[in-house]
Amino acid sequence: MEVTSPVTVSKILTKAAGQQLDVSAVLYNHGGRVAKKRVIFDPERRTGGKKIERTVTLNPGETKVLSETISIPNAKQWDLSSPHLYDVTVKLQSVKGKTEDGLKTSFGMRTIEVKGGKLLLNDRPIFLKGLNWHEETAKSGRSLTKNEYKKELGMILDTDANFIRNSVYNRHPYVYKFADENGLLVMDDIDNMWLNTEQQEYQTNTYGLSDAIAASMAWNQVNRPSVILWGLQNESET
Repeated sequence: MEVTSPVTVSKILTKAAGQQLDVSAVLYNHGGRVAKKRVIFDPERRTGGKKIERTVTLNPGETKVLSETISIPNAKQWDLSSPHLYDVTVKLQSVKGKTEDGLKTSFGMRTIEVKGGKLLLNDRPIFLKGLNWHEETAKSGRSLTKNEYKKELGMILDTDANFIRNSVYNRHPYVYKFADENGLLVMDDIDNMWLNTEQQEYQTNTYGLSDAIAASMAWNQVNRPSVILWGLQNESET
């Protein structure tokens, strides 16, 4: 069970590059009254960014997305050898200034693109040295302890790898946190396995399970600087 105020910040979406932070706040009024609120976008002090304040009105049951671009002149790039992370907070206040709800997320300032047949991280070519990884130990199965995660992921770093593929399913949130903090790149995967063309079409266009798990993957990991690739299927007919 989750208890919130009638108007909530349901999600923060970020994209940071070139000393700018694009941040969007998903606001939801699940109360029975029209709500007028102050929305405060607050980047971490270390970024050099300044707070931005807006006012919004939401009808009962209404969802709105507010977006802002904030200059972050002091932010440093997220990279393999220097995985700098920052926080941004979005707060909801009453018109009188009382804070009623808020949400915080971390982000890293980096770019990833393919150009001229090369994969570029922060405009520099990068060679991926990695492996497929399953979330499993002999002792705990797929219900790892935090220490087991540290050991497993630490062994990956010990091999001088810079990349892991989360083979065919999403991982515990701690895995992405570890990757963000340690400069480990991630290909995230979903559970589309061993499907023929007819099954894939049904799961995507009719039943919708493939759409749902792909959207969930992107929604959950969208702010993670470590995640650079999305895997949409495994060993399927296509």
